[in-house]
Amino acid sequence: MKLLLLVFVFLAAAAPASAAERFKGKLLYRSDNEVWMPAPGVGYKHFKSRGDITFETGPFSKILPVRCYGTSYWTTKMSEAEGICIFGRMPDTWTVRYVITETKPGDQRRERFHRVGDWTAIGGTGKYDGIAGFGRYLAEPARDDFLNVTHWEGEVDLPAPTD
Repeated sequence: MKLLLLVFVFLAAAAPASAAERFKGKLLYRSDNEVWMPAPGVGYKHFKSRGDITFETGPFSKILPVRCYGTSYWTTKMSEAEGICIFGRMPDTWTVRYVITETKPGDQRRERFHRVGDWTAIGGTGKYDGIAGFGRYLAEPARDDFLNVTHWEGEVDLPAPTD
């Protein structure tokens, strides 16, 4: 029994000291879009956007720049969207891949634009090299000032500082 306890204490001490941290933030951005309507009720859009995310909670600086690149495809019966977003500026950035999860037009077209999806961290540079994480996003309609809004939340496991 003492040996088992000793092994458990050794393994617990050898485990990484980092733990996932929850965060929540609001991204305000503008997009440049190219849209094609190849048939009635069928559309495809490629976009790139830039803005700033303000974090309400979590381990990040209060405000970070964000660049996103993605595509959307829709018909009268379904919709798809996916892309990447890069948070921060060089040399310290982290990148996520996002995918829409509500694919029926009625699910996401409330108020003209409503997209819900999942994101996964796919890499980082500088102090974010080795980042891991996942979460959800909600994109809303543009505001009166023509800025789009996306709410991001989830958890990240940040690499230990290398100072």
